[in-house]
Amino acid sequence: VAAGKPVTVHYDLTGVRAVAKPELVVSTVGHPNPATGPIFTAAYTVALTGTTGSITIPASAFDDGGGLYGIGIVQDSTGTPPFGRPVYGEFATIRVNGGTAAQRPEAPTFTAGHEAEVSRSAPGFALDYDTRNVPGATGAAVEFSAPSPTLYNSLNTFSNANGTARDHDGVDSGSVAYQQLGTASGTAQLDAVKLGLTGSLAYNVRVFATDHSGHIIGQASPTSQLIFDDGVTPNDGTVASFGAASTGPSVVAVRDPSGAESVREYQPKTGTYGTTLATDTSGSGGYDVLGVDATAQRALLLHWSTGGSFSLATYNTATGQLVADVPGASGEQATGGRVDTTRHRGAVLLRRTSDKADLVLPVDLTTGAVGTAIPADPAGTPAGEYSLIDIDQSTGAVLLSHVGGGLICFIGGASNVASIDLDAGTATAAKSADGCSDAIADDSGTGTLYQMSYRSFSVNIAGTTNLIPVSGNPLTAGIGIAVRQQPALTLAVDSVHHLALVAFQTPPSTPQFGNVLGAISDNNATSQLAVVDLTTGKTVSTVAGFVFGGGVFGGEYNPSTERAIQLDPTTRTGWTYAPGGDEVQQFSY
Repeated sequence: VAAGKPVTVHYDLTGVRAVAKPELVVSTVGHPNPATGPIFTAAYTVALTGTTGSITIPASAFDDGGGLYGIGIVQDSTGTPPFGRPVYGEFATIRVNGGTAAQRPEAPTFTAGHEAEVSRSAPGFALDYDTRNVPGATGAAVEFSAPSPTLYNSLNTFSNANGTARDHDGVDSGSVAYQQLGTASGTAQLDAVKLGLTGSLAYNVRVFATDHSGHIIGQASPTSQLIFDDGVTPNDGTVASFGAASTGPSVVAVRDPSGAESVREYQPKTGTYGTTLATDTSGSGGYDVLGVDATAQRALLLHWSTGGSFSLATYNTATGQLVADVPGASGEQATGGRVDTTRHRGAVLLRRTSDKADLVLPVDLTTGAVGTAIPADPAGTPAGEYSLIDIDQSTGAVLLSHVGGGLICFIGGASNVASIDLDAGTATAAKSADGCSDAIADDSGTGTLYQMSYRSFSVNIAGTTNLIPVSGNPLTAGIGIAVRQQPALTLAVDSVHHLALVAFQTPPSTPQFGNVLGAISDNNATSQLAVVDLTTGKTVSTVAGFVFGGGVFGGEYNPSTERAIQLDPTTRTGWTYAPGGDEVQQFSY
């Protein structure tokens, strides 16, 4: 059928069993049949009121331009989520003709051919294109696809492969950049950063022929691939942990394929690695970057071994020199820690093996000296209660929380949060807090600790991720902010703009019994960060283009306490683990 034309189809349900509220549906482009692709979405639906009849499908149902669409029957539409699914019958495939192969330009190329790899330090590239073989072409346009890899490890993310319009069907993640090139052929000098592309990802690149008004003529070209690196680790290593800062050097622990681990200075603006601060060649130990203090020019590292011993190493990030390396006490294990960039000190959460008691160990970042461990379990609190740590940068209080979450959780409890005063050496239990906490982050601008809580009564029905504010003196839980009906992974808080970034493995989903993640309709799905305004409680935006999970999200030592998402509120820039784990992925929010 010609593009822009309606289509009339005939249907007959005579003799078909188990028909209930039947519907005629039209798929999105490129996904014409639920039997050949499990991620199927009915983009257009019309109820069928008779056993037989004819339906005229408007041209607007084929809104993604030329390509393959499926037209089919939902025999039973009463099986609604989360307890049922629609029952589909047979599908017919139709091609919306937006042009023939003769109206398709050749794929664009880069200097090295059909693939180019650029970096944050050198994001520019030349794109050669030629659309003159398309009749009527006086110009061209270039399009960059949704990012890859996706959660399904797909690298091909154009849904309308032979499309006659920009890829945006309203269901699958569409293209992220589209730019007119002017002339029908030539070499375009482009920049990945200026195009707004997110690093540590790959993009399909194609061109369209356009007329004198910039309107697309014919089909999209075949694709080439652009890879945009933030900063690939040296020696094919993986990122074990990191501490990011926009001013002064950042620090990244890199695990080499041989098993050795090194800590290197890192410049996020350019994606380049510098001086090696420390190396562990044992293969049975490594480093957890507890934090970086750009003002004091210090990095605090937890040097751990699989046997349980550890030391706390402080480095001068200006010179790359070791300031101090203090062994941990016998009979104590380190859970994790944080750095107070206001008072230039660190705090490390310990657990004593003899009685499971929690301790907090202060560290002077100027000298690297450790202080006296402070008992962290307030009176009446069970030993070993705390597994999460953060610092209120406005007061210097160390905040601890219990990990009580899981696929089934609906409890609370005052002992689940404690505040540690490093100067006074005291621990105070909260008056009330949430018992289903999986992660915490402090909004130092308001003195409020946020517990990320997932509440659910069944492993078969998705619960809701909430942010529970805990504030005041004594700390008291307030009214939670409902974020999404899905379990979340972790969070970070921007204390300048009072925003929480909550990590989810998938986009928002349709509830589905037996699957807490729900049913995903996006064929180009990637993990997401939900950006929540802590003042209004509203999710104001989402950031996509991540692959959270699969063993590359959260670090290698203790994912519960490591900061998998780090933020610079001044520039609204963030960092996390890249897909594949070989880069520190930078993003904007």
